[in-house]
Amino acid sequence: MTKHKTLQCSGFHYPYYALRKLKSIDASRLSLARSLIALGPHHGPADLGFYWWSMRGVMTVFSLLSSDLKPTAGFSKQTSSRQKTDAFYLAEALTHWFAQQHLNATVVAPVEQNLVSMVRSGSGSAYPKEMPKYFRHSLKPGTKTEPDFLAFAENGVHVLESKGRSNLPHGTVHQKEMNKARNKALRQVCAVATYNGALPLTRTACVFAFDSDGIRGQITDPPEIERNDLEGNTGSILQSAYAVALDPLFSRSLSPIYRDYIGVEFALGWKFGIHKGVYERLAQLPNDDDPTSFLEFVRGVASDETDGVRDDGNISFGPDGFVLIGGARPSFAK
Repeated sequence: MTKHKTLQCSGFHYPYYALRKLKSIDASRLSLARSLIALGPHHGPADLGFYWWSMRGVMTVFSLLSSDLKPTAGFSKQTSSRQKTDAFYLAEALTHWFAQQHLNATVVAPVEQNLVSMVRSGSGSAYPKEMPKYFRHSLKPGTKTEPDFLAFAENGVHVLESKGRSNLPHGTVHQKEMNKARNKALRQVCAVATYNGALPLTRTACVFAFDSDGIRGQITDPPEIERNDLEGNTGSILQSAYAVALDPLFSRSLSPIYRDYIGVEFALGWKFGIHKGVYERLAQLPNDDDPTSFLEFVRGVASDETDGVRDDGNISFGPDGFVLIGGARPSFAK
């Protein structure tokens, strides 16, 4: 039996070598819900709007994971197809959390195909020795080769791919299945040699499993195997990470919710918001000649207001300027 909340990290080099010693998933449900709300527009039709994304984010995390992050009976009783979808959502929330909490990313942006392009310029070292065992076996490439996320940190960009697997109520996600998912994720992040001409800080493949033993993660940072350049307008990509705050329903309902944060109460006692200084700068991002100035401002907000990612029981701050405040305990939050 695999220990609940086990996290295996491999392949990381300086300055992220210490991640190899990281052994446990220490996320809270509130921080995962904050990540899932931020990813809402990426997970469904854009016309669903802010209230739907917020309620779905909170209800998904609080109904499917216990306070100790173990899969609940509600998770187990779903159909296999519904479990597959929710494992995907939760894995992306955990990947978002990992990038902010452990890769020191300020903003984690979904890679939308209309915002980036992959310039293919040939293969490099096909199977580097640093690759995990069994990765060298041939695998037919899928139609989607772009990674899921670009995570913008102070000194560069991380490239991330997320995979989620489930086997409930009584089964186990075996290591062979996790390795297979990892290998697919590795090939997607390894395909990126550069982003806009610069080497990524890491290429990170994140796999999370949900089964009768609990949850566990397997995270790998491999070298590139191809010489492809991922190109995109960084301002537009950064703005896509804030799509939930740019939704008309959110914009029309704004009010002060906490100190310098503005937002919306989407359910009784539950509020999602953004630092007002960050919000004021969002509209100009696509035309910003130097989006690094935006990132510097956001980092300053996180440092001054929240001291980075913090979860104070009923309030969760992100380094991207988002905040989730949980009020009265909902009936689904056991």
